[in-house]
Amino acid sequence: MCREYDLFGIEVIDEEIKFVKEIGEKLMSEAMKVLERGVEGLNQAEVGTGLQVFYNLGELKLTVDQLVNKYKGMAVKSVSVAMDMKAISSGWWWWWFWAWRD
Repeated sequence: MCREYDLFGIEVIDEEIKFVKEIGEKLMSEAMKVLERGVEGLNQAEVGTGLQVFYNLGELKLTVDQLVNKYKGMAVKSVSVAMDMKAISSGWWWWWFWAWRD
C-alpha cells in the first residue's frame, strides 16, 4: 500500500511500518517455535497452529521447504553416523559382543 501511494518518508507511516515489521518477525519466530515443538513432540495441534500462521502470512511453502530440508539433513547425518564403518569396526563393542556370546 505504501508503494502504491508513495507514502514513504512520512514520519508517522515510517514508524508504523517499522513496528509492523518487528511484530511480523516476532510472530514468525514464535510460530516457528510452536511448529518445531509440535513436529518434535508429535503434537498435531501445535503443528497445525504453526502451519496456519505461516499460511496466513503467505509463507507456508517456504517454511515447509525449510523444515523438510532441516529434518532431511538431520536424518542424513544420523544415518551417516550410524553407518560409519570405520567407527563401527574400531569400536570396543566388537570385543564385548564376541566375548559374551554363547
